[in-house]
Amino acid sequence: MSTVIDVHTPDGDRHRHVSSAQNGELETRHLADGAIEIIGLHLSPEVRGRDGGVLRPATRREEVLGRYSAGSKVVYVGHGPTGR
Repeated sequence: MSTVIDVHTPDGDRHRHVSSAQNGELETRHLADGAIEIIGLHLSPEVRGRDGGVLRPATRREEVLGRYSAGSKVVYVGHGPTGR
């Protein structure tokens, strides 16, 4: 299931963001100036060898999918179909 977030801007526009393999998991970030960013978060797990040593550390990469002005409203629509 995908996470669906709508952002309603003060000028009446609506922008929809859906989590996916391309977008990553969605997070919101509220900035000091009142603006809102929608972040796509891409995580990869830590990989360990047979001896327990770390072969590849866990990674976290963030991508800003949208930035909206102060006064915008975030609505978590919920979970939608993945399209499979």
